[in-house]
Amino acid sequence: MSFSEFISNGTFLKKIDWKKAFIILLYCAFFNLVGAILAGWCFANSSAFSHLTHDSYLAKIVAKKLARPSELVLLEGILASMFVNIAILSSVLVKDSSAKLWIILSAISMFVFLSNEHIAANFSSFSIIKFSIVSDQIANFDIPNILRHWGVTFIANLIGGGFLIGLPYAYLNKNEETYVD
Repeated sequence: MSFSEFISNGTFLKKIDWKKAFIILLYCAFFNLVGAILAGWCFANSSAFSHLTHDSYLAKIVAKKLARPSELVLLEGILASMFVNIAILSSVLVKDSSAKLWIILSAISMFVFLSNEHIAANFSSFSIIKFSIVSDQIANFDIPNILRHWGVTFIANLIGGGFLIGLPYAYLNKNEETYVD
C-alpha cells in the first residue's frame, strides 16, 4: 500500500485524524527529499553519471518534465501514482514472490518509460542533475520552476494515490467483516 493510500485509508476509517495524517505525509515527503538529495549527490559524483551531457537520457527527461505546464504535470502525476498504487495493491494480493517483483517492476518501468510524474522519482532525478556537470545546461532548471513542478506533482500524487485509489478502497473496506478488492 502506498503512503498516500495508507493516509487516505487511515483517515477515512477514523484510525488517525486528518491533521496527523497530513503531518505524517509532510514528514515523509521531506525525508524523501533529504534522502534523494544525498543519493543524488552520490550518484552525480559516481562514474556512472560522470559523463552526463545535455543529450543524455536523464538530462533530456528532466528538461522535458520542467518544460511541462502545470496542468500536464498534474495529469501525469495522477497517472503515475495510480500505476504505482495498482502495482502495490496487486503485489499484496499475489502470493508468488517473483510475480510480485514483476508486477511492481512493470508498473514502475511503465511510468518511467512514459516519463510520468512521481514526486520521489523527481526528487532523485532532479537531484542527480543538480549535482552533475550539466545542471547549467538544462532549460528551465531553476529553483522556482523546480518548486512549482514538485508542488504540482505532490498534489497530483496525493490525488491519484490518496483520493482516486485510497478513498474508494477504504470506502469498500470500511466494514472489517467485508473485504473488497
